[in-house]
Amino acid sequence: MKKIFTLLIVVLFSFNGLHAQNDCATAVAITSVPFSSGVQTTCGTGNDYIVGSYYTGNYGAGEDYVYSIDITNAPTSLKFTMGGAATWKIMSVHSACPPTLTNSIGGFGTSSGTNGTTTLNFPTNGTYYIFVDTWPSPDCGEFTLNITVPPVAPECATLTAPANASAVTSINPTLSWTPSATGAAPTAYKVYLGTVNPPTVLTTTITAPATSYTPTTSLSYSTTYYWFVTPTNAGSDTLGCNATVFSFTTPAPPPAPANDDCTNAVELTVSGTGTCTNSVNGTTISATPSTATAATCSASGVNDDVWYSFIATATTHLVNVAYTNNATSTQVYSGPCGALVALSCFSGAYGNSNLLLSNLLIGDTYYVRVYSTNTTSGTSSDFAICITTPAVPSNDTCGTAIAIACGATITNTNALATDDTLPTSTCGSTGATASYKGVWYTVTAVANGPLTISACGSTFDAYLRVYTGDCTTLTCVGNTSGIGYADAGCTGITNSPTVTFNATTGTTYRILLSSYAVEQFGTYTITTTCTPELGVGEVTLDKKLTIAPNPFTDRITISDVKDIVSISIIDLSGRLVKTVKPATEIDLGDLRSGMYLINLKMNDGSLQTIKSIKR
Repeated sequence: MKKIFTLLIVVLFSFNGLHAQNDCATAVAITSVPFSSGVQTTCGTGNDYIVGSYYTGNYGAGEDYVYSIDITNAPTSLKFTMGGAATWKIMSVHSACPPTLTNSIGGFGTSSGTNGTTTLNFPTNGTYYIFVDTWPSPDCGEFTLNITVPPVAPECATLTAPANASAVTSINPTLSWTPSATGAAPTAYKVYLGTVNPPTVLTTTITAPATSYTPTTSLSYSTTYYWFVTPTNAGSDTLGCNATVFSFTTPAPPPAPANDDCTNAVELTVSGTGTCTNSVNGTTISATPSTATAATCSASGVNDDVWYSFIATATTHLVNVAYTNNATSTQVYSGPCGALVALSCFSGAYGNSNLLLSNLLIGDTYYVRVYSTNTTSGTSSDFAICITTPAVPSNDTCGTAIAIACGATITNTNALATDDTLPTSTCGSTGATASYKGVWYTVTAVANGPLTISACGSTFDAYLRVYTGDCTTLTCVGNTSGIGYADAGCTGITNSPTVTFNATTGTTYRILLSSYAVEQFGTYTITTTCTPELGVGEVTLDKKLTIAPNPFTDRITISDVKDIVSISIIDLSGRLVKTVKPATEIDLGDLRSGMYLINLKMNDGSLQTIKSIKR
């Protein structure tokens, strides 16, 4: 019996040891790369390391699994990929144990997903520890860990402009570099830019073959900046490129703008329609705060205001303020400069700080104060301002929808549209969300295939929904973001939406464009891009012009190019893929297999389009 009991104890301890890889002393040694862990679990390994132990301060405090690996060929890089059923996992690599933020060389977390990948650089030889942990919650779960040798890293690029230690004339200087003539070709360049030498914060990643970067946010005046680029090849970063760092100094700030106070306000000409016909560019650079009257929104940001005025020509006007960088706030007053009366104020977002004014007195002068919302001193805003006179849209309801032709673009304003009661067919957000100031359009598909409806170019945060059926039985095209509805998709700060779905020939689709929030409204643009009603084969575009072969493998032949101005290749999502000069034979071998639209712009201004298939 005693022997049986002893054996049982041994078995129990042996079983418990199956998941004992929870600290550096019991770490699982990785002896070769590539390495694949198979399905493992942190459950049963215990919790040895607190939150804040890893490369980020958030993860940890779940049960943990530890690997070790000896690096003998530093500097070198390894690619880590983690999967498995558990969510909120972390993988963190450290040069010592116990793990701390200081001895971490990097890692990644899966957030609410289950997968993640990164490539890490090992700067020196030695033993490194790889920790797999969880948030918590969950406290533990299944994972897989694969380690591979990444592609060969490129060689460092040569920095070219601005010249090192130079003085630039713009606070948005273009940084440029030349790739190395030898070594692996970069797939991208990581740009580091900052006020410390060398800069440590990644500013942006530029996709090759581009070799320049212009900051999208203006830099500070009278400041020295340092920069370098690190080429990368599919995640393999070049090591040591921060050994060559260039610097430049930005110019001194300009003098304060002429309209820095109310008494010198710039008078704006009012447009009699909803379209900006007399837009004026403005900036708060070097502007000083006005202290005579307090702002009623984002008052702490009033450290750089500028002033405008207009004479009301109607009882309702829209003040359009479209900023291009830092958010603006707009305040409107009545009365003279010495005795201003606040009427309305809006702290902007998504590219605008528009204000709709009503009950104005025709012939009275009103003052507009524009300032950057950001409270940080020295932060300025660039913007365009105009005053328009919006009208109630004729397409304010589903029953009054306006038809848009395929390939057409419509521009208008929804400032005086009424809020919508959404159809019962769910199409994205429900309830009052994104139902404000809706306008309606229709488009009829001329062929089976993708149909794109884009609000890119709109000046506010808009929302798109697309339905089939009549106005009493509307059905969402598909309750999936980017297909039947969208609240984003376009580039730029306005967060404008675009949708693409597979349309059916002859079907009429009803488009509802609305404001995402009650305070978001203004000028919108809707563009439709349809699959054209065209066949394949040798295609005759007019009596003298043919394109062949169709489908094609690498090249197409155009019979007569003398009347063609330009040729553009469009994919079926509406994206411009390539522009080529007119020629009898055109090489399109670099296109991926699929269907494309070949647009021929003619001398007479017409556009001829052919649908063609790349094998």
